[in-house]
Amino acid sequence: MKTVLLTDDNEDIIELVELIISKFGCKLAKAKNGEVAVQYCQESPPDLVIMDLNMPDMDGFTAIESIRIN
Repeated sequence: MKTVLLTDDNEDIIELVELIISKFGCKLAKAKNGEVAVQYCQESPPDLVIMDLNMPDMDGFTAIESIRIN
């Protein structure tokens, strides 16, 4: 089963994407901010990352850059 990591701080977006992803038979992992997403990717890399760019703590641009480096 493929894993999709969704990183977003908006609960409505999370629910919507979860509904869509479930129709494709994928496992959805969720992160509330970029720091959590980076940690998740280091521990168990997902097949796909969907990232909000405007989040508190660590924005999506910084998180993606960090994920690519590691």
